Amino acid sequence: MRFDAVLFDNGGTLTHRTSPVAAVRALAARLGVEISEEDAARCWRRSKDHSRTLMAAKRRRNLSRADHRAAYVAGYAPFEEIAPGLADLMYDEWKTNPLTMVPYPDTLPVLKTFASAGLPIGIVSNTGWSIQDGYAASGLDSFVATFVLSCDVGAAKPDPRPFLLACERLGVPPGRALMVGNNRLADSGAICVGCQCLLLPPVPPGATRGLRAAADVAALAWEHDGRPYIAFIRPMRFPAGSVKNAIVGPSGTSIGGVTVVPPSLPTLSRVAWRSGTAM
Repeated sequence: MRFDAVLFDNGGTLTHRTSPVAAVRALAARLGVEISEEDAARCWRRSKDHSRTLMAAKRRRNLSRADHRAAYVAGYAPFEEIAPGLADLMYDEWKTNPLTMVPYPDTLPVLKTFASAGLPIGIVSNTGWSIQDGYAASGLDSFVATFVLSCDVGAAKPDPRPFLLACERLGVPPGRALMVGNNRLADSGAICVGCQCLLLPPVPPGATRGLRAAADVAALAWEHDGRPYIAFIRPMRFPAGSVKNAIVGPSGTSIGGVTVVPPSLPTLSRVAWRSGTAM
């Protein structure tokens, strides 16, 4: 077996959010204000732009629960022009509501695949609230051995501490763990502690996430709709470099039916660099 444990990112990897625009409209209505879908979408875009200007808050938002709330409520300030109190309501009823966390269609199959193979599963997430409540709401918490949240550790990915803590809790050395995520900066930090890392491309909310790629690189049978599937990544040769233990896709390369977006590192398929050869 290629790995002894698997680590997953949460948002954008295993789960996505319900529509923020629909939430703006519904919560505004609760406060007595009717707003069109177009105006709600415009206000959502303004809140995103406003959040980008709050750099100090953004840097700290995942380091504690208090910082998380303060940063997001500040970013939601444009909602206050619709109705006083809407910024807080968006944070409480949408951003940190377990029921707004929606698993991708292939989240349950990938968790079942690794669990059936006997590999413990950890979630390593940059967040400021108890996302495990969302997994409990969808019944997926039974597959997860540990949740490592940046707000509890006081350090956010790509800092090595969340990855190391997850491996420690799962009882495996980092070199025997696979990290699966979607953020080329945050999730590829796992490489620095010796983990291998699979980065997935963005997909629309609700689309199949492409998580079968994780089973492929781990050489595990994927069973979905009763049809077992297994694939192996063919070794490839690349120029020698300084980065070790990365699993990322070369541009245009399909892994398990998924074209994997490369991070800002030399692009590889399944890599343990030795004399320029991807093993």
